[in-house]
Amino acid sequence: MYDTYISLGFNCEIAFQFKRIGYDESSFFRWAYSPFESTINLIQNDFKDVYLKENLIPDGDSMVEDTKYKISFHTKLLSEKDQQTKNRHFLANYNFDEIHQKEVKKIQYFIKKWNSLVNSDKSVLYIIKPDKDGSKTNAKKLLDLFSYKYPNHKFMIVYLQTQEFQEPDWGFSQLKNIYFPHFAPVEQATNGSVEAWDKLFANYPLKQNVKLLSKINSISSIKQALSFLITK
Repeated sequence: MYDTYISLGFNCEIAFQFKRIGYDESSFFRWAYSPFESTINLIQNDFKDVYLKENLIPDGDSMVEDTKYKISFHTKLLSEKDQQTKNRHFLANYNFDEIHQKEVKKIQYFIKKWNSLVNSDKSVLYIIKPDKDGSKTNAKKLLDLFSYKYPNHKFMIVYLQTQEFQEPDWGFSQLKNIYFPHFAPVEQATNGSVEAWDKLFANYPLKQNVKLLSKINSISSIKQALSFLITK
């Protein structure tokens, strides 16, 4: 059982599944768009110089990309697309520096929270959904990084892939390869496989929030009952 769940990306599907079961603990990657290499680089570099003003470019109406790490965040630094050049630019009808500083403080809060967690005695379940076809090599790269950076940290990494890439258990004590029938599309991050997510949460439950496990089990029971009634 675990004290905390932490998403490592790459998009918001994990965050929405946490929200669905009532788990609201905030963390650095939870609502970010972070490809695998971005996540690796940020951890390797201890999140140094992330979200610097000079590295930010618009990434959609209400997202911004940090070009140093190729990671995108939801933001109030709003932008629009130029109809002629088709390039995006930040709007001029707000105080950019003021909003940026507020968001920097939030980013720094998440980094401080991360550092506190990896140096605590808490047991943490990290969940990562690769942005491209996952692989044992990449998963091992992540495991080795955690083992090197945080040698006293109690953790488990769940490395998700779709069933087409299914392999037997990789045999690592702190890394589990788990396979889902499908992932939610990037543009519809709420549309994940609820049954697969509920099974994951039930198999790796939180210590201090038995309500989540109870809720998951209740949902499963309801589904089984409905299935029985439908077949009758």
